[in-house]
Amino acid sequence: MPVKRKSRGRSKGQKGRSSYVQCGSCGQLVPRDKATDHGTYLGEHGYLGKRPHLYEEVSHIPLIIRMPDSENTEPGRCDALVQPPDIAPTLLDLANPEKPESLEGISLESLVRGEEEWKRNLVVSSQGLVPVDGAHANARRMTVTSKEWALIAVRPDISAKDELEREVKSELYHLQTDPTQTRNLYDERKDVAQKLHASMINFLESIKTSKEILNLWSKPAA
Repeated sequence: MPVKRKSRGRSKGQKGRSSYVQCGSCGQLVPRDKATDHGTYLGEHGYLGKRPHLYEEVSHIPLIIRMPDSENTEPGRCDALVQPPDIAPTLLDLANPEKPESLEGISLESLVRGEEEWKRNLVVSSQGLVPVDGAHANARRMTVTSKEWALIAVRPDISAKDELEREVKSELYHLQTDPTQTRNLYDERKDVAQKLHASMINFLESIKTSKEILNLWSKPAA
């Protein structure tokens, strides 16, 4: 998710709209942000609309943060890797209330202000991991993305075909030379796939994912 720091002053279509909202807990003015939970397919990879196949068209979305004019923040763009859970701690840091210990994500305040280099080197995307109505976890695929690589990991217990009768299997793409993800390098670069998979497990452990779900993902696909 790339971050854009929007320039000061209202853009077309925003006449009369404020660039900030008021925090209900402390009364401070905090910036608006614009994002979404995922993209949609318009024929890429043979898909249309909303699908659980987490290629770049679905998992790579922009985040636009509009700071209040009073902050005097210089507009700009960056290609930092961030995730939706980062939005809440960012707004709380800017509003200055105390953050709950259970809060996930990393504040983007220093990134938005251009004060320091962003340190996160990968992000993870998936469908819901929590079992619904006693069934196994919904997610069959999980995408791990760095600036260079994208691993679409498939749970090792899954053996299926998609709606186009293509085998559901793990995929690895080199984004710098193959941004549209057309050449699967999983079999050729299993060393990279294994490192990304290990990072994915570390991430799941860091957000206190249950052992039941971790066990579903702990072994890389063959």
